[in-house]
Amino acid sequence: MTIASISTRELVTKDFAMEADENRMRTAARMMAQKLAGSLALVTCREPLRSNLSSHLRTYLSESGLNEVRR
Repeated sequence: MTIASISTRELVTKDFAMEADENRMRTAARMMAQKLAGSLALVTCREPLRSNLSSHLRTYLSESGLNEVRR
């Protein structure tokens, strides 16, 4: 969340420097922070989730004997 907040602050400051409507700038900043935080969370969690799921699946298959049938 910290990275998303800092990035949002920098981008909004640059992109909305000449914007007169403060509410429009706040709305844009809120939406940008939400999207950045979501994207960063997805990128951060994807690889550990994939490897953990793969490991559990291998364990399940080897314990149930299905692994030998498929070979």
